[in-house]
Amino acid sequence: MLKKKEILYDEETGEIFLEKDKSAIPTRIKFKERHRFSKTYHLEMATFENKAYYKYFYLCLCNVEMYTNRVIKAGVSRQDNKALSVNDIAKLCDTTPKTIYSFLNYCAEQKIIRRLDLDGKLFGYFVNPTYVLNGEFIDPILFLMFKGHGIEKYISKGSLSLLNDYVKTCKEEDIIKNSYKNYNS
Repeated sequence: MLKKKEILYDEETGEIFLEKDKSAIPTRIKFKERHRFSKTYHLEMATFENKAYYKYFYLCLCNVEMYTNRVIKAGVSRQDNKALSVNDIAKLCDTTPKTIYSFLNYCAEQKIIRRLDLDGKLFGYFVNPTYVLNGEFIDPILFLMFKGHGIEKYISKGSLSLLNDYVKTCKEEDIIKNSYKNYNS
């Protein structure tokens, strides 16, 4: 784990007033070393038994937030981005919420798209970066959600070690809040 130390001291006397240890937060981890930025970058293809699911998946991919892979309705700025609910995705896909529930349950079983709740409320649906990535860096949220489901092979050993240490030492809520504080500021 990377450590950061903050020391406030008097330059003339050398007296230390405040000393804090902080853990460094890895927010910009390169995903796939030779990958250059593109709106979406496909590494593997998701497969679906129901052919209509390909359409729903494609429409979700067209609305993926940069670095976090959260399915959103884009706002004027990142602060205005809104996570799509099941009803919003149903409207986007021109189908019923019941059909989208089935689609999202199938995606969750296959580790393609997963739901994340924060403080008992929907925080968003996130797409596994092995299928698509908006940007060139992976967010710790994605690593936390899809660890063990194919993303490790695309992250360098040093970055993988850093992410593992970070995930072990921090609570899920803190990782989420730190990530969105960094991207939305």
